[in-house]
Amino acid sequence: MRRKRSFSTIIFSARFLRRQAISPTRLFHLIGKPCRLLLGLGTSQHLPGVDAPMNESQRLALVAIVEYRLILLRKKGDPEATQKDIAIEAGLCKVVDREREVLLKKPLTDKKVRARAATAILHNFLATAAVQGSPELKAHFNRLIQELPDFRSQAPRHIQVAINSVYPELDIEGIGDIRTPSDQAVVSSEFSWHHVVSSIRHKDQKLLEQLGKYYAGVWDVVRYTARQEDGPDPWVVRAALEIGPIDAEKGGEEPWFTIHYRPSGMRSPDFLTTTGTILLINGGLDFQLTGYESVAKAPLYVIVRFDGEKVGNFQGLLLRRHTQGRMFASRVSFVRSKAASMGDLTDAIGVYRESKLRGLFSGDITDLDACLDEAVNTTRNNGKGVLLL
Repeated sequence: MRRKRSFSTIIFSARFLRRQAISPTRLFHLIGKPCRLLLGLGTSQHLPGVDAPMNESQRLALVAIVEYRLILLRKKGDPEATQKDIAIEAGLCKVVDREREVLLKKPLTDKKVRARAATAILHNFLATAAVQGSPELKAHFNRLIQELPDFRSQAPRHIQVAINSVYPELDIEGIGDIRTPSDQAVVSSEFSWHHVVSSIRHKDQKLLEQLGKYYAGVWDVVRYTARQEDGPDPWVVRAALEIGPIDAEKGGEEPWFTIHYRPSGMRSPDFLTTTGTILLINGGLDFQLTGYESVAKAPLYVIVRFDGEKVGNFQGLLLRRHTQGRMFASRVSFVRSKAASMGDLTDAIGVYRESKLRGLFSGDITDLDACLDEAVNTTRNNGKGVLLL
C-alpha cells in the first residue's frame, strides 16, 4: 500500500529544492497545487477599507509602486533590501497563516518556510500582477503613502500616476490633486480611452521602427477643400507633412508627425500646425496619424495602408475639422517632397484653385496629376457607396 506523504515531508522537499537554488515561483510549481494552498498561494480575502477589487491596470500600477519602494529602501542605506523584506512588511505572512488555517486547522510554525511562502506570493505578484496578495499589498501601501507623504510627493511622475490609479480617493494635505485627464485614463475599463487605444495599437516594435524609417522626411500633401460649392475649378489644399522616427529619449513609443498648413485668407507667413503620433493598427496592415490642431485643439485622423517598405507616395482617408467648425472626411494624397526641409515650403503652402495649383507646382510636386486624381472623393452607386482606402 502506497504511503501518503505528510505535510512535513512536503516541507522537507521544499527545503531541498531551495538548496538547489530554484527560484520561488519555480519551487512552488514543482511542489504542486496542494502545497501552494498549504503555504498561502490560494485566494486572498478583501480587506476593510480597501476591498474594492483592482483591475489589471491597477495591479500593474501597484507592481510599479512596490518596485519603487524596494529601490528606495536600497538607496536609503539598506542595499541588502529584498522582496522578503517587502513581503514581511506588507503582512503577506498572514495570508500564509490564514490559508493554511483553513486547510489544516493549525498554524505554520517554521518561520523560515513561512517567510519564504510570503516571498513567493510577492514574487508571483511582481512577475504577473496576480490577484493573490494584491489586497494586502494595496492596504499596506495605502497606510505607507499616508504616513510618508514624501513617498508620493517626491516620486517620479509615472509613480505618482500609478499611485493615483490605485488610490484615486487619496487627498493628502499639502500635495493636492496631481491627476490630469490623461493620468486618469490609466484607471482603465473597457470603455476608457486608454483601454480603447491600447486595444487597437499594434505593438510590433520591428514594424514600428520600419514605419519610422521608411516614412521619415517631408511630404507634400494634396487634397480638395471642404468648401461647399460646385464648379469646374475647385479649391485645393497644398500642405506639408513631416514624419520622424521613434524618439525614445523624449518618451516616444511610436513615430511622430507634424502637418503644416495655411488656411484660405490667412496672411501670416507662419503656418498652423497639427501634431501627433502614428499608430500601427489593424494588425499592422494600416497606420493611423492621430493628432490635434494647435489652435482649435480639434482632432485629426488619417488612416493609411502600410506597405512595409519605402514608398514615394501614399494615399489616406482623412477626418478633421474645417476652419469654419464642421467636421469632414476626405481622401488625401501624399508624395515625397523635393524640398529639403519645411522652411523651403514656406511660400508654397496654402489653398489654390486647381488650375492655379497645376500651373504653379506641376514641376514642383512629383506627379501632381496622379495626386489630384487620387484625392477625388468619388463613390459608387451615385454617392451611395463608401470611401474605400
